[in-house]
Amino acid sequence: MKFSKKVIVILAILVVGFCVGPALAQEDTTATPAPAGATSWVWTFMNSPVGMSVVGFLLLFLLGKLFTAKPQWKVYVDKYRPMLISAVKQAEKLIPDDVPNPGLARLDAALKYMIRLNNTLDTASLTQAITAVHSELEGSGVV
Repeated sequence: MKFSKKVIVILAILVVGFCVGPALAQEDTTATPAPAGATSWVWTFMNSPVGMSVVGFLLLFLLGKLFTAKPQWKVYVDKYRPMLISAVKQAEKLIPDDVPNPGLARLDAALKYMIRLNNTLDTASLTQAITAVHSELEGSGVV
């Protein structure tokens, strides 16, 4: 039976919480006493092994969401792939190899073509998307 990475991480957090938690939660006379009133059950829960596991899980979940965010240029590659491919091919045909700095001239031509098609695109992310698609096409031998 295969487990997903999320299940393995959750199990690891729970195991660490139940194994290390009791050692960390031993009575300490110098520790800050639990607050009285309505927050006392929260304090008690947070100092239990399960509470520490929940906090660890939430931190890992938030870090996972933060680091799996997709860069804007990858969104452009996914959304505008056909237009990017045609822009790169058109720039390869229009700009000859004997002009000074042909790579920059081709990138500029492809960028102008894409902006002409859709004026709301971010040029920095679009430049990275064009470069990525060009590298992909060049690697497959299309251009």
